[in-house]
Amino acid sequence: MQKLKPGDSVAAVSLSWGGAAEFPERYAMGIQELERTFGLNVVPMPNALKSASWIDANPEARAQDLNQAFADDKIKAIFSTIGGDDCIRILPFLDEQLIASHPKIFMGYSDTTVIHLALNKLGINTYYGPAIMAGFAEAGGMFPYTKAAVKKALFDDIRGPIESPQSYWVNAHPDFSQNKERPRHDSLPRVALQGDAKASGCLLGGCFEVLEFCRGTPVWPEFEKWKESILFIEIAEGDTTTSPERVSWFLRSLGCSGELQSISGLLFGRPGQIVPVERYKAYEQAIIRVLNEYNLQHIPVISRVEFGHTDPMCVLPYGALTDVDPLTREITIVETY
Repeated sequence: MQKLKPGDSVAAVSLSWGGAAEFPERYAMGIQELERTFGLNVVPMPNALKSASWIDANPEARAQDLNQAFADDKIKAIFSTIGGDDCIRILPFLDEQLIASHPKIFMGYSDTTVIHLALNKLGINTYYGPAIMAGFAEAGGMFPYTKAAVKKALFDDIRGPIESPQSYWVNAHPDFSQNKERPRHDSLPRVALQGDAKASGCLLGGCFEVLEFCRGTPVWPEFEKWKESILFIEIAEGDTTTSPERVSWFLRSLGCSGELQSISGLLFGRPGQIVPVERYKAYEQAIIRVLNEYNLQHIPVISRVEFGHTDPMCVLPYGALTDVDPLTREITIVETY
């Protein structure tokens, strides 16, 4: 897929929650990074800045914004403003033929997992990475690690190792109303939970809670996509309703369908904002327990990887051929398509 360059026009779309209107200063912070740091011209789609209540009531208009962004040849990339919880409502209104015929860069995370799955079905490989209001916007400026990850993915060549930040980790929810700098903690390094040999596969996954409710819908990946894939999952920020047992239930459902047995490796995201580390260890134990139930002890699992609801965050290219080495805890992008 074509790379970005300074001066390119990119679209801002609100596909779920209308946060840009609720917290305009936060939205402006993200736009400033896109424009000043990366030299891009941000074009908000017609409905992107409307109120949260209006956005909630008009899923078809949200879909029309996405359709329009893909149709406009002057738009070189599309960025989600923020996540939410009902992006799935726009699926019936997407113009799949139009979108498939105008592939371009798409980036976001969290509830935007729905659109990653939908675009992947259409043969468009996307980027699981920061949103305008969460990732690009950050009090005190965008984290250098995240900034470098975006530049490598969208402007340069993402192939090669996804480095782990060695200096710090932020484990606090951003306050959109105050926009204060968040405290930084010592880095939480990756850990290999199991596996003794390197594995390869194409990246497939997203936010756990969104994957959970996408199962059985038209955007759920066909079985062939699961074969020799690298499944990546992460827990939404501070979601106390997501118990380790719930993670087990979901993975068992994948095992029941044979999808879990088809994967080559698994990446689990670093603790999300305000998730206690001890609770996070329970998630890790749940993952290993289910893999053991299905005799999948050979599958390499690397946990505490820097994607999704965590800061700073890396960028994962959806569908890219990727090597996972549990011995070194290295994740290497081999090839994109």
